[in-house]
Amino acid sequence: NSLFFSFYTTARISKERKVGILENVNIPETGLLSTIVNRTVTSNECYEDIRRIIIDEYKKHGITAEAKSIYDTAKETNIKYDYIVMSEILEHLPTPEDTIVQISKLTDYLVISIPNSAFYRFRLQLLFGRFFKQWVHHPSEHLRFWSHTYFLDWFSSLDLEVLKTEASNGLDIGPLKLFKYFPNLFGHQMCYLVKRK
Repeated sequence: NSLFFSFYTTARISKERKVGILENVNIPETGLLSTIVNRTVTSNECYEDIRRIIIDEYKKHGITAEAKSIYDTAKETNIKYDYIVMSEILEHLPTPEDTIVQISKLTDYLVISIPNSAFYRFRLQLLFGRFFKQWVHHPSEHLRFWSHTYFLDWFSSLDLEVLKTEASNGLDIGPLKLFKYFPNLFGHQMCYLVKRK
């Protein structure tokens, strides 16, 4: 079984906790997929399970959070979030520029992750005449593609400042984590902490 999902969350965090989080921003790996991988459920049930698991994880750390539609949240005007986390979602949106501009007005900080289209495996696929595979069920899952370098330029064009960037995984050879030193070539999933300029 394979499962494809994207999630978007909002969180309100006390000022004391905000300082600690900013000093050491980590996006932890969880057993989310292993929790639901063997279940036979409809898509809606599956997304409800994902939503519940993510929200419960936040609560374990004393963070009040909620899961919402990104489009509904982008229309909000009367609320401000400390953080908005968008994990593997922008590449699925038809107009991520519009969405990110609206969403960035609602928060002090955005935590965003995307697949790096310049990852060495994808480059090799293009070299051999194949479009790179970043999808699970169908090629139309991703509507937009960015390299790490291009994504940094994209942020700049939207008046967003990148505070921290890190490849969460990629090519390593034994203890040598090449993705840490050459993220545009060897980083697979890229994570960014950004704020409005």
